[in-house]
Amino acid sequence: MKKVSKKLVALLFAAVLAIAPVFATAVPVAAANYVMEFSQTVTLYDSTSAKTIGNVTNGISANVTMLGLTMKTNKPVRMTSNDNSVAVLELQNGTGLARNRIFINVRAKKAGKAVISYKLGDITYKVNVTVKKYASPLAGLKLGTRNLTSSVSKKPVYKVPYKKYANKKVKLTFRGKSGWSVSASYTPSSTRTKSVNINNNGYFKVTKKNSSVVLYAYNMKTMQQESVVIQFI
Repeated sequence: MKKVSKKLVALLFAAVLAIAPVFATAVPVAAANYVMEFSQTVTLYDSTSAKTIGNVTNGISANVTMLGLTMKTNKPVRMTSNDNSVAVLELQNGTGLARNRIFINVRAKKAGKAVISYKLGDITYKVNVTVKKYASPLAGLKLGTRNLTSSVSKKPVYKVPYKKYANKKVKLTFRGKSGWSVSASYTPSSTRTKSVNINNNGYFKVTKKNSSVVLYAYNMKTMQQESVVIQFI
């Protein structure tokens, strides 16, 4: 089993953020197995926000975070958590190019700390997990001239009227707090197949009702991931 340094995995996850909507389908079949053996901070969203974010990103609850991946022929066993009320391990089958893979995920359940472990082959891996409730990673967020910074400070999903923005080109301005890198995309449908990247201070066209802007934030130090969604309803 290949172990990966924290710095390398941080860079890997930063890259994954760019393709986060399809991470379960886009990992090359020939990629090595990766496991993480250092502390992880994961985000806990309220159930409604978690479902919404999951629907417009990877199709699963946003309270599920990827910790590693392995071949289906090397399925992890003896998955345990010293506090199931805080975090538990789950497995997710890959699809598409990753159909021969299993993703090793942690599901956040409540704020706190837990030690999770699993066995791959003859080796048992342990990860210290800290679960934190969502707190906005953004120091600034504007949709056109509308400042949404405070609107997403405690809730990661903000809804705006589609009619106001329909078929218009809208400017998006965003800035992460210290330690956070942020990327953004516009998703016209729930299938995530036609997402368009949006640069900071860049423009995108609002083409469909129930479409979304998704901002992906990543903290290189703690490896915590967070998402913020603007929905056009």
